[in-house]
Amino acid sequence: MHWGLIPAFIHGDSTSTFHTFNARIESLLEKRSYKCSLQEGKRCVVVVQGFYEWKTSGAKKQPFYFCPSDPEKLLMMAGLFAYNYEKQMYSYTIVTTSSKGIMTDVHTRMPVTMYNDDDVYEWLDPAECNYKQAYEFLVNLTQNLDNAPMVKYPVTYQVNNSKYNQPNCIKPTSEEEERKITAKAHGSPHIMMKFFKRSDKDDTTSCKINNEKTIQHHSQLNASCRNVDEIKKDELNQ
Repeated sequence: MHWGLIPAFIHGDSTSTFHTFNARIESLLEKRSYKCSLQEGKRCVVVVQGFYEWKTSGAKKQPFYFCPSDPEKLLMMAGLFAYNYEKQMYSYTIVTTSSKGIMTDVHTRMPVTMYNDDDVYEWLDPAECNYKQAYEFLVNLTQNLDNAPMVKYPVTYQVNNSKYNQPNCIKPTSEEEERKITAKAHGSPHIMMKFFKRSDKDDTTSCKINNEKTIQHHSQLNASCRNVDEIKKDELNQ
C-alpha cells in the first residue's frame, strides 16, 4: 500500500508530480482524485502510534510528536484509497482539516481522527452511509477535535533527518516533559501488535457488519464492509 493517492485515471509517470499524501476535507467533493474514491466507497482507516509536525521559530523548525493521551491507544485517521490498474498498486491518502486544540500553535492542518469503534464502523461501511453522508460524517467529526484525547511534546532535531531512526525520535527532549509522558511509555513496540491481535473477549455481535469487504489488498475492488477485526488480521499478516 503506497502512501500518496494514485487514482485509476493516472497514467505513465505523471504520479511524480501528484502530491496526494493528504486530502483536504474541503476538497473531497471537488477534486476528482478524491471524489472518485469517496463515491466508490473506498474509505479506510490509517492506524498509527503518532505523528510529527514542525513548529517554525525563526530559522529553526522544532519537531513535535503527537500521540494519544492514553499510551495504550493508537490514532485512527480517516483515509481514502484507490487502485491503479496500470501500476497494479493500491494507494491511500489521509484526510486533513484545519487545526484545532493542541495542534493550533504548531501547524495549520491536522488529520481527521476517530476515537471509538462506532465511528470507525460507520466510516468504513458504505451500506451505512453513501458518499455524501460519509462526507457529512467527517465534517461532524471535525467539530469534536478541539478536545481530541491527544498529547504533544518536542522531540530531538535529529527527527529532521529522514534517515535517522532511533528510539529517541519519540522521546521528550526535556526532563519535565519526559516526567509527564513516561508514567506509561508511549511508543512501545508492543502497542501496535496488541492493537492488531484479536482478543477472545471482543464482542462484535452488536455491530452492523456486512460479510463483504470494503478494503481488500489483493482481490476485489467493488466491496462493501468488513469489521475492524478483519482489517487487523489482514494488516498483521502482510
